[in-house]
Amino acid sequence: MFEITRYPGSRSLDRVRREMNQLLGSPWQWPERVFGEAAAFEFPMVDIKESEEAYEVSAEVPGVKPEDIDISITGNELSIKGEKKEEKKESKGGYSLEERRYGSFARSFRLPATVDPKKVTAKHKDGVVLITLPKSEKSATQKIKIKP
Repeated sequence: MFEITRYPGSRSLDRVRREMNQLLGSPWQWPERVFGEAAAFEFPMVDIKESEEAYEVSAEVPGVKPEDIDISITGNELSIKGEKKEEKKESKGGYSLEERRYGSFARSFRLPATVDPKKVTAKHKDGVVLITLPKSEKSATQKIKIKP
């Protein structure tokens, strides 16, 4: 008769899995956890939504001024690039503190052929850029009737 026994190495695999989950956490936190705080500049978090009329891309760019953000469409590729420039000066009592932090970021996305690049708009509010990519009229869904 055969017995089923637990493989002794499975505990070490469980430990590795727990450590990886702890290290990586949520996929939304990967850039900061894996690459450090500077990664927030290189990998801005982006949400992409689709409605019947358009695609909406919202990119988190806290502390970045609208004039420091470049949005362009080349062929079927949407590019979002920018640079964050932050300087902090503080003098109190007998000390002086100066901090400078610079970082650039870039994200690119392949657009579906159904986007009308001439009607794309972008808005900046509260550290988020909202890019609206209207669908072209050619891509409207058409119902096809079957002939008897």
